[in-house]
Amino acid sequence: MAGTNVLPQLINSKRHVEDSYHVRISLPFINPKTMKQLKSSLWLMAVLVLLAACSADEEKETYRPMTASSVNGTVYVEVQDGEKTVSPSAMLYECKFSVFGKASKRTLNVDAYKLDDVDVFRFFADLPDESVMKFWDTAEGKRGEGYADAVIMIDRVKLPMRFHYAYAAVPNAEKMLGGTSIVIKSVEYQGKTIDPYLHNKHFKIVLRKQEQGYSVE
Repeated sequence: MAGTNVLPQLINSKRHVEDSYHVRISLPFINPKTMKQLKSSLWLMAVLVLLAACSADEEKETYRPMTASSVNGTVYVEVQDGEKTVSPSAMLYECKFSVFGKASKRTLNVDAYKLDDVDVFRFFADLPDESVMKFWDTAEGKRGEGYADAVIMIDRVKLPMRFHYAYAAVPNAEKMLGGTSIVIKSVEYQGKTIDPYLHNKHFKIVLRKQEQGYSVE
């Protein structure tokens, strides 16, 4: 009789264990309207975060060139291979010469030009960004200086350069037209500063082909 009582107890115990594995967890009920509003809020937050990030990047990378009533940033480049002047038209046609302005973050327009009967490349260098300008006052008016970096690519050779500018403003320049100017003055290459105006009335630099790369004069 004792054995017959044990069997029902074991069966009941097994059922109790099985029932413990089927515990139901009641989730809080969320109104469909509330769920829709929640999704809309999350989507709006994601868009705002994205816009804020883009706005910060744009503000950080915005190029603000220094302005003046008179601007001169034209650069002429003569390329020499031995005693021969290389044809700018041919190199441009073959895409072997280009200039990238690091301030504006764009490839600059370059064309072939005849300067004093010499075939040269011509481009307008980036103006200095306002953030790199330095100013001081003189008896003749406000003066300043700044720079803009560029990379000349020729025959797959990169020539990083820094163009230096001089700024001048007459006294009370803000009250008149034509009272300010910014002019390209020199170029820096591999730690050496070159003043093209010492040998030419134009801002012309000479790239002379070497066994490895080019020299800048």
